Amino acid sequence: LTAIVIQQILGISIEYCILIIGFVTLVYSIFGGVKTIIKIDSIQFFIYVFGGLFTIIYIFQVSNINFYDSISVFFDRDIFKVSSDESSFIYDSYFFFNALIGGVLLSFCSHGIDYMMVQRSLCTKDIKSAQKSIIGSGFLVFIQFIIFLFIGHLLAQFYSYQNVAIDKDREFAYFIINDLPIGMKGLLIAGVLSAAMSTLSSSINSLSSSTIIDLKINLGNRTKLYIGIFWSILLMGIALLFDEGNDALIVTGIKIASFTYGILLSLFILVKINKKFSNFSLLAGMILGFISVLLSSSYGIAWTLLILIGVLVNISITLLIYVFEQKISKKIKYGLFFISVQIFSIFFFSSYAFPGPTSYGIDIFFKKHIDLLTNKNVGVLAINASVNKKGQHIIDILNNQENINLVRIFSPEHGLYSNISAGKTVADTTYLGIDVISLYGQNRKPSDTTFKDIDVLIVDIQDVGSTYYTYLSTITYMLEAAAKHDISVIVLDRPNPLNIIVYGPIRNKFGFIGMHPIPIRHGLTIGELAQMINDEGWLDDNLKVQDLKIIQMKKIPKTNQFYNWIPPSPNIPDMLTAFIYNGSCLFEGTNISEGRGTEYPFRTIGAPWVNSQDLMNYVKHLKRTKYGEKIIIQEAEFIPKSISGAKKPKYENEICYGIFIEHIDSSLQPIDLAIDLLDYFNKNYDSFLFKDSFFDTLYGNSNLRLSILNNNLDELMASINKDVIKFKEFRKKYLIYKQKHKQ
Repeated sequence: LTAIVIQQILGISIEYCILIIGFVTLVYSIFGGVKTIIKIDSIQFFIYVFGGLFTIIYIFQVSNINFYDSISVFFDRDIFKVSSDESSFIYDSYFFFNALIGGVLLSFCSHGIDYMMVQRSLCTKDIKSAQKSIIGSGFLVFIQFIIFLFIGHLLAQFYSYQNVAIDKDREFAYFIINDLPIGMKGLLIAGVLSAAMSTLSSSINSLSSSTIIDLKINLGNRTKLYIGIFWSILLMGIALLFDEGNDALIVTGIKIASFTYGILLSLFILVKINKKFSNFSLLAGMILGFISVLLSSSYGIAWTLLILIGVLVNISITLLIYVFEQKISKKIKYGLFFISVQIFSIFFFSSYAFPGPTSYGIDIFFKKHIDLLTNKNVGVLAINASVNKKGQHIIDILNNQENINLVRIFSPEHGLYSNISAGKTVADTTYLGIDVISLYGQNRKPSDTTFKDIDVLIVDIQDVGSTYYTYLSTITYMLEAAAKHDISVIVLDRPNPLNIIVYGPIRNKFGFIGMHPIPIRHGLTIGELAQMINDEGWLDDNLKVQDLKIIQMKKIPKTNQFYNWIPPSPNIPDMLTAFIYNGSCLFEGTNISEGRGTEYPFRTIGAPWVNSQDLMNYVKHLKRTKYGEKIIIQEAEFIPKSISGAKKPKYENEICYGIFIEHIDSSLQPIDLAIDLLDYFNKNYDSFLFKDSFFDTLYGNSNLRLSILNNNLDELMASINKDVIKFKEFRKKYLIYKQKHKQ
């Protein structure tokens, strides 16, 4: 977090910033000692609080934000959240009682037990002063949190009015550097840096002193220096390896602390019990308590309950072993402990250290909600990828259930088996004796006849996260039909392979390719989109599904927690292609081949009249000036063939010259690369043509085509950024997974 501030000031990589802040703090901690840390911290505290109050006042002075309205909105944030969106309140970290328990225990541990804080109280003149400092810190921290939460609230309003998008965790640093007046700018930079460094220096100091005292290490006069350097390097190493996730870093830090605070609190409580516990019982309680926290976390238990779980398990195990020790021999005692640890270890390493795929909506549904289909006539919209984590297809699972009558199957473009070429008509068929109604054949909307005897419609579709795909349009028609016939709809949610990032223009040209005013890269799951479409009145004739249920995934999966990829269509064979397709699909609206009919569709770009060497020179220019080593692109020569998944591709059986996109880093936007390549083709080849109407349909409006033709891309990129900000704000109420945006 401290390095982020340095990064905003210097504009260098986060890795260099971590090293800078690490070495500066090391010197500050080792040569200053705890007395210096405490004295400087006292000064820092006043700068910190003054800077926070000044920021609040300054924002009100320079903006149109009304104080009373802002206060009202601030407290209208569902602070007392007594209902949970999760299947059980134990999975909801912000359920009020979970948050209250977690907050109380977290504060108790951080300011009353953790040596990083307690060391300060131990440096006071007497016990009463130490008691005052601990109790007083509770009140001051409460005030401090209110001040800085309110600053975050104001900054969100401040930048939303200015249409400025700022990366997560960098909002306050950006504000200080770009919006505060000179003088206060320097003071607050110093205040934020020193306040953050005080925590880091306290960590180094407490880790060093604990290590030296507890392990009785004596390396001579330089013991403190050597141990301090060891811990500093270790902390910097962890920071360098750390991968920013979806949560804000402050929340991640609190979660990590919650893993060990339960152990510390347990030991504190056990000391107060007037019993002589053996080292064995204490150690066993600690180990099993820690494992219980890891397992709870792996199963999605609210992180605000982790300290409580650790405390209960730790103390229970310690007391249980204490009772056993009075009655059993040492051999039995150690044998039982060894067996217990082995069982926990095997379970831990299989389910936590090497997690399998995250449970998608289909898994959660058949585990917890299958009773919703009891004695119902069921219809299902599915494709080849509609499988659970075991690879079982939803139709097979439903067909094998008792008391469920699967009456009809619906399939979108590409058919039930996802193997039909794009744009090709798909005929009706049967599967297991059940009618399969194609919604990409004679009709794209389901007829009244096909819906008349259905009680519940299940939607289980793997989308690719780009609006070029027609699956969302088919889902929209299904929602309209369900609303018209008063049918319940259950959407089994699946992850967006492009994750939660938003990019591209908000569409204003609509058709079966893109029916709704959302960006090309919308960053939403099918479940979130279905809720948005239904609630925003985007169904025809103001229809609305009255009983729409979204069966959530356990969480947004990381890359290694996706199911094995099953192509949702013939030309998206893997997740990398799905990512690159977000940009390269735009070439379908030109006379440049997008690679259909080759081994690598949407990653192979070219035409018979392209000079591939000149194109590669341009790619090298892009790497030098814009993308660096984040793109890997090779020169390519290819011949598109008519194959089952790509009938009659562009330049069929002709030799084409161009490029093969081997890799695009996930931090980049494939649309940006596509725009750069389209601009190159337009400027360098008279043969290059836009298929005007189709290209505009793909992009969502005519702005990109006209900007390229008129050589005016700067204005286009500015408009994209405005649309991104606008849509991110709009979609907030439809996000069903509690996490921060990476953007």
